[in-house]
This record gives sequence, C-alpha cells and structure tokens, in this order.
Amino acid sequence: MRKTIYLLLVSSMAVVGLGSCKNNRTVNKTGEAMMAVVSDKKADTLKIDLANSSIQWQGYKPGGQHNGDLKLKSGEVYIVPADSSLVGGRFVMDMNTINCLDLDEKGGKGKLEAHLKSADFFDVAKYPEGIFEITSVEQLPEEGCFRVTGNLTLKETTLSIAFEIRAQRDGKVFAAASDSITLDRTLWGVNYGSKNVFKNLKDNLIDENIDIQVNLVTE
Repeated sequence: MRKTIYLLLVSSMAVVGLGSCKNNRTVNKTGEAMMAVVSDKKADTLKIDLANSSIQWQGYKPGGQHNGDLKLKSGEVYIVPADSSLVGGRFVMDMNTINCLDLDEKGGKGKLEAHLKSADFFDVAKYPEGIFEITSVEQLPEEGCFRVTGNLTLKETTLSIAFEIRAQRDGKVFAAASDSITLDRTLWGVNYGSKNVFKNLKDNLIDENIDIQVNLVTE
C-alpha cells in the first residue's frame, strides 16, 4: 500500500512533466545552520518507512557520470491533520549503504562503492551517518507543493539547504518526492578530485556538484 501510494505520486509528477513543483533542478545556495523544527501538539508524528524510502544520487566526471542510492537509518515527519501540510521532520542516512546502480561487479561497482565510502570521500568508518533536519516549511501556491529548508550534516559540517517537494497524504500514509537538488560536496569537506581544491588534476578531476533526490514514504 505504502509503495503503491509513492509510485502513484511519482507517476503523477511524470505525467504533468514536473520533477518538482516549480523547477526540475534546485542549485543550492548553502547557509549557516538554523534551529530545527520540534514537533508540536498540532502535528502528527509519522515514522518514515525505511524499506520504501531512499536518497538517489548522481555524480559527474569529464565524459561520464555514475548514479545510485543510499538507505535511511531512521526518520520522521510532522504533519498537521487538518490540511495534511508538512511542518517539520528529520531523517538519518546510513552512509554505509552507498550503492552504485549503473555498474555491475565486473564493471567496477564494488571498487567505486568502496572508494566513495573511504576517507577520500565520505569516510563512513568515521562518519557512518548523514542527518537532515527541517528548520522551516513554506507552502507553495500549487497544491501539495512545499519549499523545505533544513540543516544537512555530512562528516563534521552542518549547513542549511533548501529545496522543493511534491507531497500527498492518503489516510495515515504520507509520501513526498523532492526535485533534483544540486550540492557542492566540497562545502562538506568531500574534496577528492576537486579542481577548486587540488590544482593540476588534469584528467583526474571530478565535478564538485552532486545531485540528490529525496524520496520518502511513511509507515
């Protein structure tokens, strides 16, 4: 049931030609971390269904790209019952689940995943979790659309980011899908292969920007 609702949401977005409520891609202007929203008595606290929620990612290099996903470890959203509006929430990403989808084992899948998990990139042995906490939510004119601002913590850095989501609620199940969110990984200390951090890389450079998409459905 939960997966069906999420798939219907994604399908409806595709039919109207929208990856989000307004733009297909949000290029983020990061800022200082802000106070996170704490659930209040007016909102229902809904637990995120970890089996049917994920973060999609895409990274770029000259002449190519890779894409994949990672799983969530925990999470919840705060929803006002009267109008099913999103007012807050948080989720924890399991960085040990970084998964490459466009390669198989013969093509280097395991090698790439191990490198992304290493100290060159996300150093998951030292930083096994990534955290996103909502600090504000703005209801947009289009029904079911919200602009979400929150604190993203990766490694030892917490910065504020913002993006748009399309969401709907069916009974007790809430589903949401974000637009494609472009982040400069070097702002969180993920510097490997960056031409802005290391000079004379020539063909070994990797784009600083990564794209992510948040896909959530509750229990």
